[in-house]
Amino acid sequence: MIRIGERMRPLYGEGARPVDDTRPAQGNAGLWYDKFCNTWSAQWRLDASGDGHEKGKASPKLGWIETVTGGSVGDPRLLREASYRVALLTKQLGGRSAVYDAQSRFVTGLGRRHPVENGFAWHPTLGVPYLPGSSLKGLVRAWASANGTSAEECAGLFGPAEGPAAVGRVSFLDAIPLREVRLEADVMTPHFAQWTVTDPPGDWGSPTPVPFLVTAAGTQLLFSIVPAGPPREREAIALDMDRASEWLESALQHSGAGAKTAVGYGRYARNAPATKKHLDEVARRGDEANKALLSKTPLGRWKIVIDSKPEREVYDLALKHLAKEPIADLIDRRAFIEALSAKGFVDAWRRGRPLGAHLDVGVKKLKERAAQIDAALAALKDRAI
Repeated sequence: MIRIGERMRPLYGEGARPVDDTRPAQGNAGLWYDKFCNTWSAQWRLDASGDGHEKGKASPKLGWIETVTGGSVGDPRLLREASYRVALLTKQLGGRSAVYDAQSRFVTGLGRRHPVENGFAWHPTLGVPYLPGSSLKGLVRAWASANGTSAEECAGLFGPAEGPAAVGRVSFLDAIPLREVRLEADVMTPHFAQWTVTDPPGDWGSPTPVPFLVTAAGTQLLFSIVPAGPPREREAIALDMDRASEWLESALQHSGAGAKTAVGYGRYARNAPATKKHLDEVARRGDEANKALLSKTPLGRWKIVIDSKPEREVYDLALKHLAKEPIADLIDRRAFIEALSAKGFVDAWRRGRPLGAHLDVGVKKLKERAAQIDAALAALKDRAI
């Protein structure tokens, strides 16, 4: 038994009758769409009666598809957090992330089994449509190969196409939406269905509309590429990432991703302003997270203070806490001195000159201040605190 709202629905009761429920406003739309289809007949079939155009005669298949259309799916908070984490991981690994806009409708997972005849690929935790990284890797590999890239080069970047499994130098992460997604019902109409050798296809056959679920044009997805395989030099990684990014952009624009690309579905274009905005937000949040982490220790707190001040104020701070008003707490004093000595200003002071042009202090005083910092650090070095 599964509780939906205030009612209980039997999943496998003999002779169970369909329950007239609608998708919950909150929750995983993919779980609802894939697992809780409630339009089975008493014979556990989903008949395709009705053509979906005349009011009151829509087919059960179209009716089920429309339980997830007409609004948006996906939790905005979870999507923001997921896209932030993916972009942050990509940045830390030295990869590339970019935001792409869907120029047309796109559909993914059409070949999956489902009661409405055509399946749909839902992200397992976010409950939104997505493009699996494995599919993107195959798309880019095919594009690179078709446009003159040698088999050896493709094998090095993406791994061998055949034979024993091996990791290439490039890996593709799942492409996920940045915000809520609008879904729509589309239709395909096979004109020559159910023909046989004795009854060949012809214009006299009756076409049968088949509804299926699609993602609306304008959806923004975050595509990410990261280095894989053994460690290598940063320049080599950057070269691989740039090449894979260029191929991905061309493949998404000209070949398309997902299903039905031959008839124009799944075309994407890179959105440079949206990409910059998203990556700037990732950098800002990353800085905030680092500050929050640093603020939990005395050394971290002093680093935040010192890093935020110009050279003149750092000099005055050193004069105050090392000569005029020494910090009484030994742990706090050690943290201050270590944070101060790690600053680039001190190396310049040791040479008797300021790092910038705004510190009007003589050579002798600068060297004295640097020596004072070094002596204070040496005095605390061997002292257990």
